Amino acid sequence: MRIGPSMIEKMSAYQRATGLKPVGVHRPAADKLLKGVSHRCGHCGGQGYVEVRRAWVWCEVCGGLGRVMTPRAQLLLRGRVDREFPGAGVQAPLRVLA
Repeated sequence: MRIGPSMIEKMSAYQRATGLKPVGVHRPAADKLLKGVSHRCGHCGGQGYVEVRRAWVWCEVCGGLGRVMTPRAQLLLRGRVDREFPGAGVQAPLRVLA
């Protein structure tokens, strides 16, 4: 039995954490920038979730992204990607992971 979030749930976590749509032509550039402004989450080992009693819960440190960044880095990432790829950002507010 596989334990962990579905692809749709992972896409949702990416959008919540970055403020960017999880699919599109911007994604390779966004992922490259993301690696430059964040680091792998030590709490979940980069998985975005932790196992609890044969189930999973979103990581409380990274919120499901598997990476940790400052609020300033979140804004920088979204701004740079949205400038280069208009429409890549989502209208919903960012969930700032501090």
